[in-house]
Amino acid sequence: MRRVDGRLYVRELRADFRHWYGVRYEDVAADEAIDLIYCLPSGSAYLAALNPQWVWSVEHGAIADVCDLLLRQERLTATGTTEGAQHVTRPVDAYERSKALDKAREAKKKMETTKWELVDDG
Repeated sequence: MRRVDGRLYVRELRADFRHWYGVRYEDVAADEAIDLIYCLPSGSAYLAALNPQWVWSVEHGAIADVCDLLLRQERLTATGTTEGAQHVTRPVDAYERSKALDKAREAKKKMETTKWELVDDG
């Protein structure tokens, strides 16, 4: 079991063991539990909690890729170019956007709370 930011993901593992393996997490021996954890697929609650890139299953990602192709084809048919075509927002895109916004808020707060002094060039 992995500890990230001081958090153990037991709730997610319990849900995954029921969903993917049909067993209770507590009923599995420790060595077997470790093997089962390593075999959890993308889209499992445990992996999604660890990394936003793994929120979607492989199948969900493939469907999004097909949708992206259809959106590009639609744009190409309508305008003669794929430039500006929409795409399906992936969970990792939303996560990265959220991180960038947090960083921008921090920078703005720091700029607003910093005491600035006029510098004389001459």
